[in-house]
Amino acid sequence: MQSIQRPWGEDDPIVEQLRNGQFDEHRSVALMAYLVESSQKNSTFIDCGAFAGLYSLFAASIRSDCFVIAVEPSAVTFGRLVQNIQLNE
Repeated sequence: MQSIQRPWGEDDPIVEQLRNGQFDEHRSVALMAYLVESSQKNSTFIDCGAFAGLYSLFAASIRSDCFVIAVEPSAVTFGRLVQNIQLNE
């Protein structure tokens, strides 16, 4: 996985956790799936601090009836979010 490096560190803290084997992917995906699948029809998901958009893309991919809003204040990470949205249509 590529990451943009800046003098102050990683653009996305999850990337560092992935590299170090600290990110519990199974638990995170299970939690995301529960939140998305248990929501009401035509719900709106707001992903504040979306980083690269993992949750937003996950929600949009399994619930086409829902509206997903991803908000990321960091300019560097926002670029990664936009790139991921474009790549995943």
